[in-house]
Amino acid sequence: MKITHFFRILLSIISSLILLLSLISLPAYANSAISIATTSYGPGTTSNVGVTLTGFDQTQNYQVTVKFINSTTNVDVTNGTLAATQGSTSLISGYTSYSATKLGFSGSYSAIVAALSSLTWNPSSASGDISMRIGIATKPGTNEFYDANSGHYYRYVSTSATWTGARTASEATTLFGMRGYLAELTTAAENSFVGNETDASNIWIGATEDSGTATAFTGSSYTGAVGQRWIWQGAVETPLPTGSGVSAGNTNNVHSTVTNRALTSNVATLTTSAAHNLQVGDNAVIANVLEALNGTYTITDVPSTTTFRYAKTTSDVASTAVSSSDSATAGVFSSWSSNEPNNDRKPGQDCAVTNWGSTGKWNDLPCDNSNAYLMEFGGRSGETTTASITTLTTTVTAVTPAAPGAPTLNSVTAGDKRLTIAFTAGNTNASAITDYEYSLNGGAYVAAGTTTSPFTITGLNGRSAYSVTLKARNSLGLGSASSSLSATTTNAALDASEAAAAASSTSGPTKKQPKMVLTVEITTLLWLETTPIRLVGGVESGTVTYQNSGDTLCVVDSKSNLLVTTTPGICIITAVNSGDFEYIWEQSNEIKITVTTQASVITETKSVKEEKSVVVEQVENIPKMEHKVTFGQSAAWLNTKNIVALRNFISNAEEKIEIEKIVIKGFEQPTKIALPNIDIARANAVKKFFKLEGIDYPIVAIGAGKAKTGKPESSRIAIVIIEGKSKS
Repeated sequence: MKITHFFRILLSIISSLILLLSLISLPAYANSAISIATTSYGPGTTSNVGVTLTGFDQTQNYQVTVKFINSTTNVDVTNGTLAATQGSTSLISGYTSYSATKLGFSGSYSAIVAALSSLTWNPSSASGDISMRIGIATKPGTNEFYDANSGHYYRYVSTSATWTGARTASEATTLFGMRGYLAELTTAAENSFVGNETDASNIWIGATEDSGTATAFTGSSYTGAVGQRWIWQGAVETPLPTGSGVSAGNTNNVHSTVTNRALTSNVATLTTSAAHNLQVGDNAVIANVLEALNGTYTITDVPSTTTFRYAKTTSDVASTAVSSSDSATAGVFSSWSSNEPNNDRKPGQDCAVTNWGSTGKWNDLPCDNSNAYLMEFGGRSGETTTASITTLTTTVTAVTPAAPGAPTLNSVTAGDKRLTIAFTAGNTNASAITDYEYSLNGGAYVAAGTTTSPFTITGLNGRSAYSVTLKARNSLGLGSASSSLSATTTNAALDASEAAAAASSTSGPTKKQPKMVLTVEITTLLWLETTPIRLVGGVESGTVTYQNSGDTLCVVDSKSNLLVTTTPGICIITAVNSGDFEYIWEQSNEIKITVTTQASVITETKSVKEEKSVVVEQVENIPKMEHKVTFGQSAAWLNTKNIVALRNFISNAEEKIEIEKIVIKGFEQPTKIALPNIDIARANAVKKFFKLEGIDYPIVAIGAGKAKTGKPESSRIAIVIIEGKSKS
């Protein structure tokens, strides 16, 4: 008994969950999108549209329609041929070919992606106001179709019923979670689509005569005025579709001359030369008046038989008032057949059918007749759907191909003997851009060899001003020029050379100028604290040699790399090799050595690690000042006490000496805990401090190895030596 009771409870829970899940409507994919790459086409030229899909549910089957519409009226138009590869797709009802004025097919997600990727358009003529519309929706069933213009689904029902019976059956039917209603064809585009999708005749639609005001009339006397008013009433269950309850087909006698037009506070007022027969709530199509006033709007106020008002839907229309005379159409859409409606039975009992006599034409018939009917799904306020529905409507142009329009120069950025050009492409004029060409200072145009921005022009003169203009090229030739921008190039090597010369310059020789000999032995690619840098694009090969391009007094022995001079002057040393690259010293491919003389002769040998050795033979000792900087254990950083002392030391030295050079010798303590290369690190710490202080004398940092003393406070040091000429 207990087990049986348990299973009954479990079965009840499962049944409840199944019922709950059946009531849940899965939302459509909200982030699905369609885009195209090509918007400009040439008549007689087939071009790929470049369709891309993103965010779609790839498990669904879809229906696709591709066509053109008039951008203002939303009505279908044609221009040339659209074509796609069939692949695994199938044509939908109303479409007969994969090469036609419009396309319609269905298939799996992967199948429609393949077909759309092959989509091309070959316009037959230049087009003006035209848009391409691609609609993709979850594939409906038999006798069901989706209209990308209205965004609604439709179902044709061949079973005959009275008009009221057809409406009741429509509202009792759902499709993808949307409740149906008897179709309300409120626009020319929607009416044309439905007419082309259904080849049956005499199909009930949701228009009926307003029984509350109906009077007898004939086709020749019908005006759509009160007493002859038709309304859309395809639904009675709320929320009603957008078009329900408003006028249907009352467009006779509304083609009037507009004598006044005004737009104030986003409310438009039109005054006509004849009675317009519009009523509050009517959907009026306003055309040929003024671009800011044209469109489809709901009538909000009818002050007189020749005046009506409607609210503009865009809140940002500027308040203005205009007055003129124009031919205007101000009324709701209709598609009555000739001499219809005529209310030939009795007032208030007529209902409308479409496809009467010819495709898309309406007639009024007794509502108790039995006919096939058309259901519509979509348009009820607040309604959601499980269908995935995505539509792209984008303006495209078909123009006779021509040379490209002018690009826009955004910036010209100067660099080391180069310019970087950033631009925005101009109009392709229906022919793809194949290259860009630039002109410098009004000279001949030179191919850039690229179609992308930015690009760089190299091989220019340094420190030179250039004015740049740009043109695009396509198969029709070179287009018009952009406006010009200017910039001045730099010369990094020359800048660095001048900076080095300024830093190493002296105040000139002393009064005593005896002969002297300076011998410099260069053993590696390093000179003092500078490191050579290989230029990009070089291939390292051969043996490095050193050349002199300074005064003739400096001689470089190419075998021993010894530089020898016997007189004062400036030696400019360049490191080169047999490959196609260069070495540079501190952002320059050369270093200047200033040779000076003194009064007495001494010989001093200096060694910087294994980087170089310099032997100097000269006369008379140079005045020197020294300062000791003490560091913490295993440390190579300056504290506040060090910084204050160094500032005082430099200040005192500048009062006594014309400083020519600063040498910093770093030491490491002779203990086991000393860190590798801490001697040069301490020297460099002091050097870095001097640079930050703005001290621009020549500075040499040397790692001098272990200190001779074993006392920690005497070995964790750097010695700063200032050399120069006495001011006394």
